[in-house]
Amino acid sequence: RNPDFVSVFPFGHGITYTTFEYGVPTNASCGDDICVQVTVTNNGTVSGKTVSQLYLEFPPIAGHPAPLLKGFQKTHQLPPNASTNVTFRLTPRDMSYFDPYPEIWRRVYDLNALIGESSKDIRQSLVLSLPHPKTECTMRDNGTVIMVVVV
Repeated sequence: RNPDFVSVFPFGHGITYTTFEYGVPTNASCGDDICVQVTVTNNGTVSGKTVSQLYLEFPPIAGHPAPLLKGFQKTHQLPPNASTNVTFRLTPRDMSYFDPYPEIWRRVYDLNALIGESSKDIRQSLVLSLPHPKTECTMRDNGTVIMVVVV
């Protein structure tokens, strides 16, 4: 990847005739998944839609130089000053990265969730600090499950 490259339009860029404001995001358990919720308000003067996007920023050990898109939700038509709640459901696999040696998926328990209009227009962030289990199950691409004791 060329760190000096600047694109004309960032990933996820869209056009609208109004502006949107993002409230403070929250997270809650949704069974085995984590749900991140944020209120989106049309604070412009005309009706419009937007596509809210959630990116996860992994720790350096994962080897991802940029946050990864993990979810997006298109809102319905919002009149001026109207709000809607947007929910992103993150599975354990969404919160994992592939470790080429020993060829397993590793779950991450401390992540940054970034929410916005595009990869370069982040409006809110949320630190996800999930409880660390005493044992960790990882899955190989062939479906084999490995259990590791976490100390």
